[in-house]
Amino acid sequence: MRYFSQQKLDQLLAAHAEWLQEPVGEAMSLCNCDLRGMDLRGRSLMRVQLENVVLAGCDLRDCNFFGAMLRKVDLQAADLRKACFASSFCEQIDARDSNWQQADLISAIIKLSDFSHANLAYADLNKTSFESSVLDQAILSYTHTVRFSLSRSSARNAQLDHAMLDFATIYACDLRGANLNAASLRQLKSFEHVAVAGLQAKDVVIEGGRFTGWFDASPEADGSQRHDADWMRQQLTKADL
Repeated sequence: MRYFSQQKLDQLLAAHAEWLQEPVGEAMSLCNCDLRGMDLRGRSLMRVQLENVVLAGCDLRDCNFFGAMLRKVDLQAADLRKACFASSFCEQIDARDSNWQQADLISAIIKLSDFSHANLAYADLNKTSFESSVLDQAILSYTHTVRFSLSRSSARNAQLDHAMLDFATIYACDLRGANLNAASLRQLKSFEHVAVAGLQAKDVVIEGGRFTGWFDASPEADGSQRHDADWMRQQLTKADL
C-alpha cells in the first residue's frame, strides 16, 4: 500500500486537471493507495481510475467523480455529501456507514458493493443500477430513483419511504423489513422474485407497473410462503406483510 504526502497528491490532481482540459493518453490512475487524512473536499476526480484505494473516513463532500471507475475502494464512514458520482462505475466498493446525502449518482453502475447503513437520503439515483450488492439498513428516504434498478441484492430493513421509484426495476431482491411508506411506484418496469416479509407499505402510490414471478412472505425467506403477483399488488396497499 502506497502513501502520499498532501503536496504529492496536489501535484497529481493538478496534472489530472490539465489532462481534463486536453485528454491525451489515459486518465489518472491510482492503485494500491491509502489516502486517509488527505484534503480532498471539493476536488475534481472526473474520469479518474481508482483500484484498491483506501478513502475510509475521508471528507469527500462536493467531490466530482463524474465518469470515474472505482474498484475495491474503501469508503467506510466517508463523508460524500453532495458528491458527484454520475456515470461512474463502482465495483466491490465498501461504503458501509458512509454519508451520501444529496449526492448525484445519476446513471452510476454499482456492482458487488456493500452500502449497509449508508445514508443516501435525498440522493439523485435516477437511472442508477445496483447489482449483487448489499443495502441492508441503508437510508434512501426521499431519493429520486426514476428508472432505478436493484437486482440480485439485499436491502433488508432499508428506508425507502417517500422515494420516487417510478419506472424502477426490482428483481430477485431481499426487501424483508424494508420501509416503502409513501413511496411512488408508478409504472414499475419490473417487480418480481422478491422476499417481502415485514415490508412496510403505507400510502404507496401504484399506477400500472409489471408485477410478475413469486413473492416470498416467509420470515426466513425459505420459500414456504410464496405468493403470486396479484397477491403482491394487493399487499402493497396494506400496512404490513
